[in-house]
Amino acid sequence: MNDWAENAIGKIRQKQENERLKAAKLAEQQRIRKAHGTLRWDQVRAKVRALVAALKEKSGGTDILVIQNDQPTEMVVRNQVGGGQLLHMAFDLETTKLSWTCGDEARDGWEISVTETGGAEFVWGRGIPASIDSIATQMLEALLEI
Repeated sequence: MNDWAENAIGKIRQKQENERLKAAKLAEQQRIRKAHGTLRWDQVRAKVRALVAALKEKSGGTDILVIQNDQPTEMVVRNQVGGGQLLHMAFDLETTKLSWTCGDEARDGWEISVTETGGAEFVWGRGIPASIDSIATQMLEALLEI
């Protein structure tokens, strides 16, 4: 009977330790996502600004796209030549998700995921990594309908 009780206590303690380690790992991943998420979102916004400026330059100074709102958690771009359609991007600091709509259509977004090296990157779908460039160009191409 003593062996059984000792064995049961050992299993209970191991289970509690595993749960504690799992909770600590999840907390650390959330901390990393929040710490790196804002930086990645700022990089997306910077890339969108750069692409809008490049399009204006290549068009001879015509404002094809205009940034209407550029805030810490959201950005809005208007297509001046495509009927005024809007691209709305929003970054949720808590969930570390980047969502977007183009016109009236909500699109699949991206979320921050912790990499094996302890960094963070945007991913979509089932964890497929997405570069800053690909995110910015995908959204702007949807706005331009190209």
